[in-house]
Amino acid sequence: MTELNRAALVTANAVNQQLGTSVGYLTALATSEAALRDDVPAMYAHAQRIMRSMPEATAISQDRSSHQSQTGW
Repeated sequence: MTELNRAALVTANAVNQQLGTSVGYLTALATSEAALRDDVPAMYAHAQRIMRSMPEATAISQDRSSHQSQTGW
């Protein structure tokens, strides 16, 4: 295996790990009590708490017209 192949494998593994972590956070948000109650303000607050543990997260935006929150990471 060449050095370039190793570097690509390490990068792919890091991306895979980050995606898995992000999916976990999004699943926690989507299955939270707030989401199940359709309580958008509480869900937004929950997303803010999640973001504090994610240094790579950059923003949460909330679309009030459709009651959707989006996280940026």
